[in-house]
Amino acid sequence: MYHLICLKEFAALGLAFSTPSVVRVRIDADGDASTSNDTTAYTALLFGGGYNGGRNSAGNKVGKDLNNSRATAPTSQVGQDDGSGTTDRGNAIFMVDAATGQLLWRAVRSTTASASFDAASKTYSQPMLVDSIPSDLTAVDTDNDGYTDRFYVGDTGGRVWRGDLAGALRSSWTLTPIASVGRHNNSSSTLAKDRRIFFAPDFVPVRSTLDRSGVDLVLFGTGDREDPLNLVTQNWFYVLKDTDTVSGKAASEIVTTETNSALPKHNDFDNYDTGTLRDVTGLTTGYRFSFPRTGEKYFSSPVTLGGTTTFTSYIPPDPSDPNAPICTPSEGVSRLYSIGVRKSEFRSINNASSAGRDLPLSTGLPGEINVLSGTNQAAGGQVFSIDAREKYRASWRERLGETQK
Repeated sequence: MYHLICLKEFAALGLAFSTPSVVRVRIDADGDASTSNDTTAYTALLFGGGYNGGRNSAGNKVGKDLNNSRATAPTSQVGQDDGSGTTDRGNAIFMVDAATGQLLWRAVRSTTASASFDAASKTYSQPMLVDSIPSDLTAVDTDNDGYTDRFYVGDTGGRVWRGDLAGALRSSWTLTPIASVGRHNNSSSTLAKDRRIFFAPDFVPVRSTLDRSGVDLVLFGTGDREDPLNLVTQNWFYVLKDTDTVSGKAASEIVTTETNSALPKHNDFDNYDTGTLRDVTGLTTGYRFSFPRTGEKYFSSPVTLGGTTTFTSYIPPDPSDPNAPICTPSEGVSRLYSIGVRKSEFRSINNASSAGRDLPLSTGLPGEINVLSGTNQAAGGQVFSIDAREKYRASWRERLGETQK
């Protein structure tokens, strides 16, 4: 047994919210591809730096808790860590040897305008990594070789990150934002647009309806888990197209500025609150839809099965509601969403219909979606059956990446 402390290479650790993902990686010991017999396979733990919040020794709020709906912050400071955006606490990603706790790789905020890797400290530096990461990471093995080659995660500034771990050379591992939907891409940051990500995204490979080519979908939503009574921020659910389906990125593909045209923003997603719902593979960036009720926020990681995606939301009590209970505490209510991942249309839950995309779930906080068996799932103390439709047959040749003739 070992424990990691906030010193030296782990100095950027925040409050430990991020559950480690178990991954398998290969690492070339000397970082030289021309030498042989020096590559080791590791079972490793991959996790975010955690949450920057809470109170300091004087009892004052710090980090993200200083600048949310429960505190009065200047407009210029909304959503920032300690109002400056330069505090390194939680704005990092770590990979350690699962057996020993030895640092294998980390990503931290760069003090320069460029992204780079330092072999001596095993550190990848990214200038846009300024917001804490309390979310779990979604790690995937896209080529089915038994080793993790990619991961996705969101941060409390509303950015979604893609990490590429292709090959055994750590100098080739990269981290780049692939969407920015929160405070960074607004000309003036406001609490209403301070969209934060606390839950791991889902990764869903699909085939395009246009040419049958592969497209990777990244599903995520926003909502401040540490400020559940927030009634101001307008939260959304997003489905992002990641058309770069091969792991590994060149230096020229790494985004290091918010103004980079290659970085999709909130308004680049098609708004599916209204209009015709088209298949996501025919869109440029992807789609989004809002949580329609006052203060409603995303409250679980999405689960996709048979083309149907489920997740939960929480709606806090509204003190101005004339129908709110007077003599009993109001816990708020939770909702269960069930959508077709390609178009966001409602998919039935227990054969029930809905005028929207969701149904009532329970009172209070809902918790995560738990997959039971078949199409049965559970959340908020309820067991339900979803309408899973699409199934794709795959032969052993396809799994090995071979082309069937």
